[in-house]
Amino acid sequence: MKQLFLLLYLFIATHYTAAGEVKHKPNPKAKALNDSAAKKYQETTGDIAKLQKIFPLLDAAIKIDSYYYEAWNNRLALQGQLDQFENEFQALKTMSRLFPFEEDVQFSLGILEYKTGRNKEALATFNKLLDHYNKLLERNKNNTNTRGLLYYKGIVLILIDKVGEGKAIMTKLFNEEQDPWKKSGIGFYINSSRQEIINDRIPGK
Repeated sequence: MKQLFLLLYLFIATHYTAAGEVKHKPNPKAKALNDSAAKKYQETTGDIAKLQKIFPLLDAAIKIDSYYYEAWNNRLALQGQLDQFENEFQALKTMSRLFPFEEDVQFSLGILEYKTGRNKEALATFNKLLDHYNKLLERNKNNTNTRGLLYYKGIVLILIDKVGEGKAIMTKLFNEEQDPWKKSGIGFYINSSRQEIINDRIPGK
């Protein structure tokens, strides 16, 4: 089960989500550049040289509008697809400053910290996220619609080596889930190692 950002083509998320959506109207010139990058991506058919030529369009879009979240995510996805993990990590560090309250950014930052061997930093990032999810769950304890928060809490627990606790949450969600696609996605986390989850959650993979 591959967890992707908004890629350079249309992607509709059907998994659980806990993060807020970045609300920003992009600069029209930046949007045009991002749209052009999307068109070029569709024409690459996986050709690495052609993929590399998309970066200048996305970089130009971000230079015009540094808060253009979709352009940043498309750039991350492209870097991940090309195994540029160190560059992807550096981009996420910048994004974490620009979008400090966006949970997806913090989550992906932790993933890339692990992937690039920064295990101490990754543990700190995911422990902060765990504290954040716990606070949200406490605040919404009388709300039955907390499955998304539990979903991400379960993943984070596995990623900080609290595997039994995390997989217990995922197993409960799995048993309660009726949607076959979501059930399959949850099952991935129950049956995968931490490293398999890290590799799966890299933006662009």
